[in-house]
Amino acid sequence: MSDSHELKLPVPKYLSSAVGGATSGDAVAPMPGLIDKVLVQQGDTVKEGESLLVMIAMKMEYVIKAPKAGVIESIPYKQGQTVDKGALLIHFEEEEKED
Repeated sequence: MSDSHELKLPVPKYLSSAVGGATSGDAVAPMPGLIDKVLVQQGDTVKEGESLLVMIAMKMEYVIKAPKAGVIESIPYKQGQTVDKGALLIHFEEEEKED
């Protein structure tokens, strides 16, 4: 008998309706804002929960963290640019699926 459990949470609406080519697991903007700091670079390997960038929205700083572990494929926005809600902020390389 296994003592492990798996909890599946529904995908938040802002992720399921993401624009800009985001896929499940990519980091997207939870609200409109300004990119204040980009803390990673293309090709970096990050752990789940690691800080990726800092956004300013509604006069507050929001740290966007990695939704999963992986390698960063692209960062479409640079420091100082504004983003819309649901905008793709960090795109991760697709994981190879084992058959």
